[in-house]
Amino acid sequence: MNEHDVRVVLLARAVEQNDPQHTILSDDDRRRLAERGGAGGGPLQRAQAVVDLLAARTPAVSRALARTRWPRWLVPVAVVSALLAGAALNEIGSGGARVNILSIPLGAMMAWNLLTYLVLAAVAVVGWVRRGRGAPMPRRCAVTHLAHAVFTRGLAGLSGRMRASAALREALARFSADWLRIGAPLHDARIRTLLHLCAAALAAGAIAGMYLRGIGFEFLAGWESTFLDEHAVHRWLTIVLGPAAALTGAPLPGPQQLAELRWSPGHPGENAARWIHLYAASAALVIVAPRLLLAAFARVRAGRLADALPFDARNDPWWRAAVRGASGRAAHARVVPYSHTPTAQALDGLGRVLADAEGSPVTVDTQPALPYGADADAVERSARGEADWCVLLFSAAATPEDEIHGEAAARLARVHAQSAAAGRLLVLVDVSGLRLRLSGQAGADRRLAERRAAWQRVLDGAGVASAAIDLTASDAALPAPLRDALRAPVPRRTPAAGRTP
Repeated sequence: MNEHDVRVVLLARAVEQNDPQHTILSDDDRRRLAERGGAGGGPLQRAQAVVDLLAARTPAVSRALARTRWPRWLVPVAVVSALLAGAALNEIGSGGARVNILSIPLGAMMAWNLLTYLVLAAVAVVGWVRRGRGAPMPRRCAVTHLAHAVFTRGLAGLSGRMRASAALREALARFSADWLRIGAPLHDARIRTLLHLCAAALAAGAIAGMYLRGIGFEFLAGWESTFLDEHAVHRWLTIVLGPAAALTGAPLPGPQQLAELRWSPGHPGENAARWIHLYAASAALVIVAPRLLLAAFARVRAGRLADALPFDARNDPWWRAAVRGASGRAAHARVVPYSHTPTAQALDGLGRVLADAEGSPVTVDTQPALPYGADADAVERSARGEADWCVLLFSAAATPEDEIHGEAAARLARVHAQSAAAGRLLVLVDVSGLRLRLSGQAGADRRLAERRAAWQRVLDGAGVASAAIDLTASDAALPAPLRDALRAPVPRRTPAAGRTP
């Protein structure tokens, strides 16, 4: 999907997933949207319909979408500003008409840019090595991260300044956060383009400023130093200006000539024209040309990302629900009990819990229970098969064991992560049976809390999304952080070796 399509999908998803009371989209709205989806439209058409409907009702929605677009005026304004800043701030002669060939400001700019190239190269090498090892990518460099933060600072707070319902403000805040996260590669490429162009423009402005000042003033070039003699100065200038001298054909003076250029009462220096030419050519070689090349690469990458932004729609819960809505199919959950048989009331409650997390009805298909201490093959077989949800169901009446329950959950998660057809994996501990057993006993609440905590420790160690809830309670629901995490797209990667997937 292109940039616009992803933003539309994210906005529609945020609205529908953060509107449990149907205050933003009424039941009639949702029915009409479902009919449109079933009449040949797909999830993208449904998302566009949701956005169009909301934009017609609330201008805040249109403003939120407009705020997330990259401003077309930003690049030309920033580049022109950098060009003017370079021309205005580059004083080539700190001593009035005298120019010290060892301390021209362009030299400091070249040193800074060379350091920047080294950092960029190191980051690229680290990223290449990490990709080869399947490790997480490193964070963006500090400058790019800062620019990204400055550019997007007001986006997340936009929803708090608009006239809209509380539910819509929350949905727009969620949309802003989702777009900043999913669109991060695109933002990063565009910001890199901007920074490289501004660096090139700053150097070009400094070069232009030197020539403009040279038209109206005569600058005399020379040098002075507390620590360097003419031989050391010659070696330094050969390193800094040697490539430019070879390119322009203007030879560098030797040590004897440099000795004559050392400022003294009888040696005021020479006309600075050739030094201005040499420093201008060096800046063009070291700053302008490489920065423009880097900007071109970043711009090409940004264009490709804008046309095809990485967004795994197939494994996004909202997208899958929209596809099911278009086909008239409800979400399907495969439930695998472990060493117990859940009651019909608990399974009804599980259906409600999953429907709340899914945002649409869910059909529950209960598999045969895994026996206590089930072998690896039995656990792996339970993870196979296409389903929108795979739920491993424990009973809190059992005492949790790392080597038994924790290992079963971890193994199921590893197999599930490698399945292209699998949906969400959830491990639940039903406390209804234990609550009923402890009813009326002294310290029942304390013992129940201790058992909950024990189960949570074991499942946290297994590295799975889990919760301990009473499935027979009328208000049974997943904790909000877990529900939001399960609504995120399913990552498709092969887990590293080890117990935790």
